[in-house]
Parts: sequence; C-alpha cells; structure tokens
Amino acid sequence: MNVIAIVGLETIKDEHGNIKVFSETFLNNIKTYKKDNPGRTLKIFDARIYKEFESPIKSLWKDMAEVYGVEGIDLILYSGHSDSERLYWVSKTRTELADEDRFIDANNEWNFKFNKSAKIQLMGCQTGGQRGQKWPNCIAQSIADKSGVEVLAFVSKSAQQKKKNGYYQIPDYNGYVKFTPNEVVKEII
Repeated sequence: MNVIAIVGLETIKDEHGNIKVFSETFLNNIKTYKKDNPGRTLKIFDARIYKEFESPIKSLWKDMAEVYGVEGIDLILYSGHSDSERLYWVSKTRTELADEDRFIDANNEWNFKFNKSAKIQLMGCQTGGQRGQKWPNCIAQSIADKSGVEVLAFVSKSAQQKKKNGYYQIPDYNGYVKFTPNEVVKEII
C-alpha cells in the first residue's frame, strides 16, 4: 500500500511572545499510523521543509506526483490545522490567509494517479462540517469531487490524545464521516 502523509505546521508562542514553528504534534499522529500499519510504504511531506519555498503547494503537488507517479497512491493522510474551507498546511497560524499558496482549499487540483479503492483521510478539525453535521460545501467534499476518491473527514473539532499505543487525533463527534465524489449533501438549516 502506497501512503502519502502531509504533515502541517503547528505554532506556539514562547515565553517572550515569539512564534515558534514545529510539526511534532501532527508528525506524532503519522508516526503512530506507521507503527500501527507496518509494511505500508509511507512517504512523509513535512511542512517545515516546504514553508520557505516560494510556492509551497506547487512544490508539494510536484513532489507527490513524482513519488507514486507510476505505482499510484492508495492513501493520503493529512495531519494538520484546518477548518471546513481549507487545510492550513504551511500557514504559520490558522488565520494567516494572505498567500493562497500556503494552504489547500477548493481551488487546488487533485489530479494524482490514484489506485482503485484509494482514500484520502483528513485528520484536521471541521474538514467535513461542524457540531456533528456534514456540510455540503466543505473542503472534504471538494477534495472528493476533484480527486474522484472517497474522503474521510471530521465534522467537529478534534484534539490529539496520547493513548497506550501512540498519538491519535480524536474528534468531538462521530469519528470519521465519509464523503464520496459528486455526493449531494443537503444544506443544513
């Protein structure tokens, strides 16, 4: 199984108010996945490497296409900050939206070579909706439509929890919710 893991940035302020960038929180989720799934071929794309590139998302897309361009992708894991409209992959903070090449949203193409029964799993807050409700115009549905593969997403906030076997991103509601390509999700009133 060919797996790609996209690891987003995490930021904190130190005791002097300076923002420090690291990815350990999200990387730990991926390390646990690797430990739980031995034998799967896993390529990690860490935002810390791409954050200083002139075009981080374009560079990521190019590198992802090269890794499994011949064999195809079975699973893409995203572990990072998000909301219902975007994945904050290399944004320094969740509110830094000035440069569209620092986050993944509905405008990004997902034209990679996917294998039959491929999936995309989004381990980020509210990628499929909020308060346990599936949203029709969310980033998860957009990715499902553009990629042509099933997307698993959270419909609530989530937090990392340390368990006996490692670190897991746990949502407030429902676990993962499935989004299929061209699915019609009713508007919530």
